[in-house]
Amino acid sequence: MTRTEVRDMIYHIIEEAVRNGGPSLRDVDAIFEAMGRLTPEPTVKQQVPAYDQKKVKRVGTLVQRSQFTQEQRNAAVEALRAVGLL
Repeated sequence: MTRTEVRDMIYHIIEEAVRNGGPSLRDVDAIFEAMGRLTPEPTVKQQVPAYDQKKVKRVGTLVQRSQFTQEQRNAAVEALRAVGLL
């Protein structure tokens, strides 16, 4: 059942309880039974916008490689060993 259908059913149960002179345990059970019939509402997936080549500027290559010195490599290895990853 949808959220609107469950809400309408609960309102109807409450109206009947008021007309009968007050709520009873049976009315409370009927409300919880109606809430149990609620089904999850489907979520809408967001659409990916179309790729527009006019808006994208390409400068050189997509990946710019870095040249590290041997000293930088040694420092990285030592840092990884210090934290226990090597």
